[in-house]
Amino acid sequence: MTKKVGILVVDGSEDIELFTPIDILNRAGAEIFVLSCNLKNQEDNFHILTKSNVKVVCDNSLYQNELKVLEIVKSLDCVIIPGGKILEGFYGDKPIDQIPQSLNNVRSILLEKAQDKNFLFGSICVSTGGVLEHWGIIDPNNYKYTGYPGTSKNITGAPYEISLPDNCAGLVSANSPSSAMVFSLFLVSILYGTNKSDQIANDILFFDNSHT
Repeated sequence: MTKKVGILVVDGSEDIELFTPIDILNRAGAEIFVLSCNLKNQEDNFHILTKSNVKVVCDNSLYQNELKVLEIVKSLDCVIIPGGKILEGFYGDKPIDQIPQSLNNVRSILLEKAQDKNFLFGSICVSTGGVLEHWGIIDPNNYKYTGYPGTSKNITGAPYEISLPDNCAGLVSANSPSSAMVFSLFLVSILYGTNKSDQIANDILFFDNSHT
């Protein structure tokens, strides 16, 4: 069965943490939606510039087509938030009551998704503490998670973590760009099974079996 995966991005998203999940989940057969959350005063909302200034064409833009983006987010089986220079775009360094209404509507849907044990979050680098934890979506009482050192007092410091509570959504988290490949394969193993993640790992000659 095809899984729907949304990747939420803004200017400054980390290249490796964005492109690696796109590639690996595409190989698994997922339907991928790259969704720009850049503010509407940006010159071109359907594009973002990554941390390395690579221009990425997104599938849709929150501030140009909010209803469509919210509809997509509601339909997802998994959402991924890459790290990088993204805290400003996701208001991860500001109080929740300062989040623009459109972005807060996305947050509200993700809060509902967090109660669904069949849903999966993927976060890497600063997005674990700066977005998911800051937004109140993941709670250290329910989850074990990691991220970039110093971004949250609750991160374990491990390169990657899988947390699959019985009563809420699952979470795959990783600490940095260096973990992006294993992070992506872990997402595949949960969404499609370990046989599929092993197949992809073998196809790309990635022989670290820690994702199984």
